Amino acid sequence: FPTGDNPSSADPAEMYFEKDFTSQSLVGGDDYCLGAWVKLIDNNGDQEVFDLRFEGGNNYIKFYHWSSNKWRGLVYIDGSAYSYLTSANDNANDGNWHHYMVERNGATHTFYIDNTSVATWDNSNSFGNFNQIRMGRWFEGEIDEAFFIRRDTTSAEKTSMQTGLIKNISSMFTDSALKFYFDCDSTHTYPNLTNGTIFEESDT
Repeated sequence: FPTGDNPSSADPAEMYFEKDFTSQSLVGGDDYCLGAWVKLIDNNGDQEVFDLRFEGGNNYIKFYHWSSNKWRGLVYIDGSAYSYLTSANDNANDGNWHHYMVERNGATHTFYIDNTSVATWDNSNSFGNFNQIRMGRWFEGEIDEAFFIRRDTTSAEKTSMQTGLIKNISSMFTDSALKFYFDCDSTHTYPNLTNGTIFEESDT
């Protein structure tokens, strides 16, 4: 993503960061996982990486780099309860690639950085519908291998995603729980999002 202003619909296609789709119950009370590889190049201000949300309502799951120089996950469940899952330090802001996930297993929401739990929150309430994906809002850096799956990931999957830099996950999640996957290279899958991609960028 380029430096400067927030990308918008007036920008070229390779800079789009938002995608609307038909309102769907993508989580409900189930487990889930939202993840991506990220490399931040500038820590100025709040920089949103990946956001699954309902437009105009407090129902979302996201992770971002906070203006106070900490990484955060944020979970807001249908306007009823929310938690900022804040890392204790800013070690992952070093200009290198790191892997981020927000995941629920049972009642516990966990924010992971490089497969290490940095914050948790217990809440088993059900999410409302989602109708928008937002990626790279005010973000300066690179994003790769972004996905959302309607279940938690296994220990083996977590380990596999960390075995190499920017692990290609296209062969990892083959079950119907995968709701969208953007490798940010040249291909993409979006089983429940037939309107198309958020963006495609074939280089850095």
